[in-house]
Amino acid sequence: MKNTILFFIIAFLAINPLSADLSNVFVDQGLLKYKSGDFLNAKFLFKKALKMNPDNAIAWEHYDNAIIKLDALVKRTKNLVLVPKFDIKYDEIKMTDISRFKQRYIKISGRIKNMSDLGFEKIVVKLILLKNERRIKTLDYIIENLTPGSQRTFSFNKLVPAFTSYEIKPKVMKER
Repeated sequence: MKNTILFFIIAFLAINPLSADLSNVFVDQGLLKYKSGDFLNAKFLFKKALKMNPDNAIAWEHYDNAIIKLDALVKRTKNLVLVPKFDIKYDEIKMTDISRFKQRYIKISGRIKNMSDLGFEKIVVKLILLKNERRIKTLDYIIENLTPGSQRTFSFNKLVPAFTSYEIKPKVMKER
């Protein structure tokens, strides 16, 4: 399709060379890129048009617009938090020792909030049980579709081996 259009443009220019401004071919390609949101390539194509014809007012107008859009994107992305960042709040932490069996019943619940500007398809909240600073067991709670600024609940209710300490760590499994 693009080749057919380009062929007709070249054929038209060959027939009528006095009214031809080849820079408009790049302006048209730049407009397609601009409309699709590809401002960087649009700017490049408008600049190409201006090299061919520095008096092309339409190319200048769209070149300026592409630069303004690129500048806005840069300013907007400077304030984004593009690394996973979470805030964890605990609602309940209960532990009951069952010393006869050398086990402990745990009930830990809370909320995890996405503090970044990224969305996550899958987060695993890991409860890591430690005994004398060595990992003895890890439990996972899966959270799906955690959008920027949103929060979800998690909970662990389980009979586990006796432990001396624990850690809760969110792990990103899949970004959006």
